[in-house]
Amino acid sequence: SVSDAGVAALCADTAAVGAYLNVIINLSGIEDAEFSEKIKSEAKKLRDEVKVLVNETIEITEKIIEENQ
Repeated sequence: SVSDAGVAALCADTAAVGAYLNVIINLSGIEDAEFSEKIKSEAKKLRDEVKVLVNETIEITEKIIEENQ
């Protein structure tokens, strides 16, 4: 259903944030500062990209639900 799409988007957001936090905590054990910063930046970029897609999905989901009431 349409609401399932919204819930799935929220689950994806939670997974992306969780993955980002795991990357950040695990980078503390890496001695190569340049490598760590590169990976941290890439992880943050991916987390932010997911956030945009999640927000778009929620907006679309809400619009479809409102149009069908």
